[in-house]
Amino acid sequence: MVEVTAYDKNGNVERRRRFRSKSFLQNYIDVMLFGLMRPTAVNAALGITGRDISGTWQSITRSNPSGSVTLPSAIITTGSDIVVGTGSTAVATADYQMVGRAGRAQATLGSPVTNGLTRSFTLTATIAFATATTINETGIELPMSVGSTTIPLTLLIIRDIISGGFNVSAGGAITVVYTISITS
Repeated sequence: MVEVTAYDKNGNVERRRRFRSKSFLQNYIDVMLFGLMRPTAVNAALGITGRDISGTWQSITRSNPSGSVTLPSAIITTGSDIVVGTGSTAVATADYQMVGRAGRAQATLGSPVTNGLTRSFTLTATIAFATATTINETGIELPMSVGSTTIPLTLLIIRDIISGGFNVSAGGAITVVYTISITS
């Protein structure tokens, strides 16, 4: 689920919209599969290829020189932002970048919540705009940095279009909350 809230320059809520995100991209699927794959034989290697946010094809690989299985450092996130923009092109599975970025902010990870067989967590960011005019936000993206902390690779994993747009007043702010749920 995605919840988008617009605030005026005084912090008052102007509008709120909640909708189901339908836009997990191929990079997200590849990164999740990469985390599940295990090189079982000694000296076996695994890898994925994804298009980073600059459009460059990149590879993430890991090997198993000892024959043991550990959580790969290649899928540990090193920071994620939520980005809003004015792009309105329909979402495609192979998307790697959103057109018309207007603002971004570091996402805060909420504590996991368990309800029966479903576990969920939130990613929240508030983006403030110092503009003198109203901005019509039409898109949201969630890039994820994967890889080592010294050389992260940033892949776009979720991209949504806000049907009809979402106005943010001059000097206002927008808060985006992604709730990601996994049911076993």
